[in-house]
Amino acid sequence: MHSKTRLGLVELLIAVALVVAAFIWAERAAWRQIRNLRSEMTVQQIDHFRSADELRAAILHLQNSWRRGLDGANGTDKARIESEVRKVRELIAALTKAAGSATELELATEITAAFDQYLSLILESLDNARKANASVPSPAMRQGVGTSLEGLLALMEKLTVANRTAAEDFIRDNNAALTRLQRFLFASLLGLLVCGA
Repeated sequence: MHSKTRLGLVELLIAVALVVAAFIWAERAAWRQIRNLRSEMTVQQIDHFRSADELRAAILHLQNSWRRGLDGANGTDKARIESEVRKVRELIAALTKAAGSATELELATEITAAFDQYLSLILESLDNARKANASVPSPAMRQGVGTSLEGLLALMEKLTVANRTAAEDFIRDNNAALTRLQRFLFASLLGLLVCGA
């Protein structure tokens, strides 16, 4: 009888040790998943999802400044255009730096090339307007700027789709991680209840 009690006590101690080890492992795994979620959910990540909107707005501001610059070709218009060009270039550089995939990097490269073409056309039209002392660029120049702007805006739409896809993937991955964590905690609680019974 004494050996049965001793054997039962050993079995109980082993079971308790296994439960404690499982809880320690579960607690560490849960905190690791929470830490990973926190590291992924940053302001920069959310801003990255809105990069297409910011870039589109900056390009449209530049387009408006170009039109105003044609009307009153003076130093303040030129300074405004230079400021807006810097802003667009900064946004493109940030987009390139934050590219999370090869597709985003390729798209950033395409946007850079399209913006350089667009910029050269608007600067050329401003120079021609100043030289000719006219506020209206030639129809061919207007059409070239318009076509270039349309191509640039089409790339912005592609970027919007890429951002939306990245946001959906981000949310899906985080929801999956939270679901795994919830199941894991439920299984741990169930294990505690079974071991306690």
